[in-house]
Amino acid sequence: MFDYRAVTAQSLRSDTEETLAACDALVEQMVSAEGPRSWANTAEPMVELQRLQAGLYGRVPFLSQAHPDGGVRTAARELEEHISQWGIALTYRRDVYEAFAAYAENPADNLTDEQRRWLEFELRDLVLAGHGLDDEARTELERSNTRLSELGLAFASNLNDNDDHLDVPIDDLAGLPEPLIAGLIDGEAPGTKRVSMDYPDIVP
Repeated sequence: MFDYRAVTAQSLRSDTEETLAACDALVEQMVSAEGPRSWANTAEPMVELQRLQAGLYGRVPFLSQAHPDGGVRTAARELEEHISQWGIALTYRRDVYEAFAAYAENPADNLTDEQRRWLEFELRDLVLAGHGLDDEARTELERSNTRLSELGLAFASNLNDNDDHLDVPIDDLAGLPEPLIAGLIDGEAPGTKRVSMDYPDIVP
């Protein structure tokens, strides 16, 4: 289990590098599989990859907002962008799409309903990502999605750095959980509490 109490900027970088390296190994295992495509050599590596990827996506963005150490928050923001771009690059790998498409055309396994649905959704998402387009259009779409990811993360970072706030009369906070109100600092005017743009103030 990930120890949030012991995390440092360097340990977070190491964690990200190790997790993405494990994901890369799973991708290579899948695309280089020999013999007929099967659930075991096509889907199982990607299911495990998604498990690792989801955990990384969960803890890194969280630490970019919630960790008390500014160095850890900064490292987490940088790593969040790296993870996002890694995920986009994976989505546009042609060999990954071709492996899924080959398996979906002739799944030799006796799949469960859940497995069949997962496979259909994976292939659908790859097609929607642009694998039905020609190479030039797909490359342009990948560039656009990479740029959108960069802009979105920059916007989120700017929000995190924003120190705007509102001093709200305590009576106007009625209905919010008492622990949340108690955790707000006092505003300048008597009888007010300061509500910032930071989590969890804006998402109680």
